[in-house]
Amino acid sequence: MASVAVISGCGKKEAPDPPVLRPAYTFSVAEPVQTMSRSFSGLVEAADGADLAFEVGGRVIEVIAEEGKSYKKGAELAKLDVAEFENQLSSAQAQMLQAQQARQRTSTLLSTGNASKSDMESAISAEKAAQSTFKSAQKKVNDAVLKMPYDGVIGSLAVDSGQVVDAGKPVLTIQGESGMQFKIGVPSDIVDQLKEGMKATVELGDLQDSKFESNIATIAPQPSENTTYPVELNFAEQDSRFRKGMDGEASLTFSNPKGAAIVVPISCVAKNPNAGEFVWVVSSEDGKTATVSRQPVKTGGIREDGTIEILEGLNPKMVIVSRGVHQIEEGQKVRLPGKP
Repeated sequence: MASVAVISGCGKKEAPDPPVLRPAYTFSVAEPVQTMSRSFSGLVEAADGADLAFEVGGRVIEVIAEEGKSYKKGAELAKLDVAEFENQLSSAQAQMLQAQQARQRTSTLLSTGNASKSDMESAISAEKAAQSTFKSAQKKVNDAVLKMPYDGVIGSLAVDSGQVVDAGKPVLTIQGESGMQFKIGVPSDIVDQLKEGMKATVELGDLQDSKFESNIATIAPQPSENTTYPVELNFAEQDSRFRKGMDGEASLTFSNPKGAAIVVPISCVAKNPNAGEFVWVVSSEDGKTATVSRQPVKTGGIREDGTIEILEGLNPKMVIVSRGVHQIEEGQKVRLPGKP
């Protein structure tokens, strides 16, 4: 009887699928550029305007002025309650009339020999004092109405009806005919690179939907108390929404005092508390896949076009990751864009 041999073989294990590599978007570092951009914080100020205040204190009963509205010289802007001042004026007027009558009687008595020259001098002195008190009381009544000192535009209001204000405390800002400026402070290592007439772009926190073209009007020859040099920028066009005290940033581009600088998109730079600032350098042997490694860098200013200056850590022709830099790990394998 023939026997049948049954041979049982072991099945081969299937090879695991290769890992799916995430694509890496890259940027090739270009040669250094000669210009640099800097942003400086600042405030909107009246170019030739001034703060306006009541010369007397009191309760505000009416605010006539409106922000952004033009007024002619002499126009009424705000009023204080004058009831107390008018009472003082009435009392001073009565005292002045009494002093006038007393001086007239003394003059008559002097002519008849019934008063001395000393009596007459005292009467005249009392009349002058009463007149001075009357004028002072009259001035308080007049000063209770705040008027426009010259043609201009109201920049901002710092008072409401019913509010009690102190004498000399600014209650509104007059913009003046030249409009508003933007004032910044520039550090000493950069100020020599600035020139009058140099263009700048201003962004205001309260008006984030707009960018305002401007140019440098003046550069202070001496630093301020915080050691920066005050620089005034004129807006190319005035905007009715400008208000004194609005904060923002002015961006300027000028020659780099430290020489040419490498710039990369700001999205290339990562930062964490332990590693500081760094980029991911891409190294590839086959042009399809690559390995990334952390490269510490020292950054400079951020430019208007969304790039940032790299002062140390990169050389031209290096290839770095340009997106998703916070989702990569050291030594990670990635797939280059457009490669299967």
